[in-house]
Amino acid sequence: MTLGSERISSTIPFSFKLPGLMGYLRAWLAAMLLMMCTLAAGAEEAWKINLKNADIREFITQVSSITGRSFIIDPRVKGNVTIISTTSMDADDVYQLFLSVLRIHGYASVPSAGGVERIIQNVLAKQSGNPLDFIEEAAGEDLVTRVLPVRNTDPNELVKILRPLIPQYGHIAPLTQPNALIISDHAGNI
Repeated sequence: MTLGSERISSTIPFSFKLPGLMGYLRAWLAAMLLMMCTLAAGAEEAWKINLKNADIREFITQVSSITGRSFIIDPRVKGNVTIISTTSMDADDVYQLFLSVLRIHGYASVPSAGGVERIIQNVLAKQSGNPLDFIEEAAGEDLVTRVLPVRNTDPNELVKILRPLIPQYGHIAPLTQPNALIISDHAGNI
């Protein structure tokens, strides 16, 4: 009895036997392609924002779409914004840019119940009951109120020194008992 040989065709696009330099090159290219696809799948979206005299309400709408945040806009929020940027930004960077634009135009974003943020005038923000007031992670452009303990000096004297450093819409007040200062301002400034 003799056994015949059969040729079995494969549906795999390349052979597992990779003879010589070309085989190694193909394997390397396949590995690089797989790695690039994996990286692209995990990559975050990036945006470049360039606006010239754009309505601030339209800008808020764009930021809402990019960041997934919900905003309630005070009817007094009006104006045009110009932003020049060559840097790609992720959603968090876009939000920080947004807070900076609001600050420059005299507005603030104040978090409220249900994950909604209110866009209001800076002068009203310090009286709006911001939940970030009691969270230490607030930073940068977040508008917060802090009670800061004072040691080795009278808080009334510190108010005289620090008042010029607080914006007009901010607030600073001394507490003699217990020796402290109350400051409402942007977290980065406090």
